Amino acid sequence: MITNKNSIKNNTLTKDSYQSDVYLCFSRWLKKNMQVFFADIKEISDKENQDNQQLLSVEIHKLNILSSYLRTIKNIFMQFEKGHYNFFDDKIIKLSSNKQAFNAIEKDEINEKQLQNSLIHKYEKKNLAVLFQFKQQLSLLYNQSVDSTKLTLSPFVVVSTFAKSIRLLQLTYKNKLILYKSFEKCLLNQLNTVYEEILSHYFKQESTAHDKNQKLVATVIDTKNQNHSLEQIVQAIGIVQNNLSLKDPLKIKNAFLSQLEKNNNQSLTQIDKDNLNLITLLFQQIQNNKLIEQPIKETLSRLQLSYIMYAFLDEALLQNHQHPAKLLLNEIINASEKWSKHKDIKAKYLKELKSFINTIITEDATSIEFFNQKIQVFKAIVADHQEFFAPLEPQNNSDEGRNKIITAMKTIDALLDHKSEEYNTPEYLNKILRTPWKNLLVLLLVRHSNSSNEYLEMINFIDDLFALLTPNKSQIVLEQSISKVCATFEKGLKLIAYQDDDIKEQSKELKKFILNYHKNHTKKKNTSLRDDIITKIHSSISLFNKSNKPKVEKKVVNINKFLMELNNADKQLVRPISYGTWLEFKHSNGKIIEAQLSWINPKTGRYLFVNNKGLKITDKSAQQLADGIRDKDIVIK
Repeated sequence: MITNKNSIKNNTLTKDSYQSDVYLCFSRWLKKNMQVFFADIKEISDKENQDNQQLLSVEIHKLNILSSYLRTIKNIFMQFEKGHYNFFDDKIIKLSSNKQAFNAIEKDEINEKQLQNSLIHKYEKKNLAVLFQFKQQLSLLYNQSVDSTKLTLSPFVVVSTFAKSIRLLQLTYKNKLILYKSFEKCLLNQLNTVYEEILSHYFKQESTAHDKNQKLVATVIDTKNQNHSLEQIVQAIGIVQNNLSLKDPLKIKNAFLSQLEKNNNQSLTQIDKDNLNLITLLFQQIQNNKLIEQPIKETLSRLQLSYIMYAFLDEALLQNHQHPAKLLLNEIINASEKWSKHKDIKAKYLKELKSFINTIITEDATSIEFFNQKIQVFKAIVADHQEFFAPLEPQNNSDEGRNKIITAMKTIDALLDHKSEEYNTPEYLNKILRTPWKNLLVLLLVRHSNSSNEYLEMINFIDDLFALLTPNKSQIVLEQSISKVCATFEKGLKLIAYQDDDIKEQSKELKKFILNYHKNHTKKKNTSLRDDIITKIHSSISLFNKSNKPKVEKKVVNINKFLMELNNADKQLVRPISYGTWLEFKHSNGKIIEAQLSWINPKTGRYLFVNNKGLKITDKSAQQLADGIRDKDIVIK
């Protein structure tokens, strides 16, 4: 227990013991309250919608979620102890550069990040005084300033870790909202209890009333300093706004940050940075929206800085999806998507839009009434030019199917990372899990759901596979287990269009690998990765294990041996094609079919392509691919 500053200097309490004690207290609280959360979700699922398979899957996968949560928390404490404070990647939301970017998936990710920021900000404010005490105590303990993003038990950590743990599931944003609402009720609302417990048990409270008042005064002063920085922010926005040549959202953001740096070397809080990135992403979506004409995109780009300013001045903008400022932007985007420049030959709508946006930029108003009024004004503009707007065509089914595949791939990547996080996966097994088995799980998620028997059977294969690597099994048990795993393995490969000969060969190789592994590791002590065992050991495992955490070996596809017979020109045509690449195949009748590279036969070098349902479309040799690309019959997307 921390007594005073002198005791720290005398090393009567080591940092290790403090962190270990706090971790155990915090993890006990998390496990207890996460069980309440799971019970609440089950009750919601039973009460509201028996057919909601996604909510039902939370109960099915709760051990995966819980073990992922606890493991991440443990890793955060270990990082803190080593002086590493970047617990989470700042680029949680990263839009892809391909032509499928900026679709509904990215929009949902942005909305989820906004929701996370809202919860973090809300509970940092609610626990302001307590968090301040933690910051003060830790600053003394570690002899350096510790801000809120470096607190191992902060709302930032609690919310961000939860977000990471539920990425193991394939959930719509609507269902994620249900989870976050329950999470807020069962955990975030109870944060003060664990904070008080930790403060009372691990910090000796010798503060007088005067000391407490001084702390609160310091907090208020700090808040005022932040308010003072808003003047610098508004000034920077005004300067950049006059640069009409800036159209690209990233360039606008960077110009703003550069100007802000010139103004008194002003820095932003983490939440301000997140809000700035989210606003930039919103306007990136507009710039990449193929339904909006370029002149309108350039006009709308002028709104970016205004919305950055609104986000700084009114935190509710990004927290509330029904905020009039967001509703106004949505109205403008929806109308602009329907505008037809062929019908509006004189560009009357574009002229009205430019004038309208100028009034928003120049008028110094940010009230709810201001935006509600502007919504009505804009609707009147659209009504006056109704003949220039055409209804949108329904979304292409292939786009919808591709969106489902992208979401499923993200889910499976997170699941595989979780399953192998604390295990040094042999390269051979990693190749199996990261290629054919990943493709299979993606296929099953798209066809069924993450609560279906088909999907769960193939998920259990992963656990059974790792369990087989546990040494000291009897020969009979080992052979029975191998037979079961190989049978599931063969069943899975059939579902993703493997040929019978290949299936038998792969199953034989898997059996041979497991037997050799046992032969070579019978005297080594390994740990099973089954979820029930992982969950139990979290309460007793030593927190500060000095050995480095093994890293999962990433798959590197080497196709050079299949290209040896090609000339240099053909090699350059085929080389960009790797696992996951989408191609367009033109048939003799002129029909275009899209397919994705799913597998390269290690013996023949033939490339297997499947559609968005995981069904085989065709297979080609490297030379056939080169010929098709050269003749324009095959196009790499």
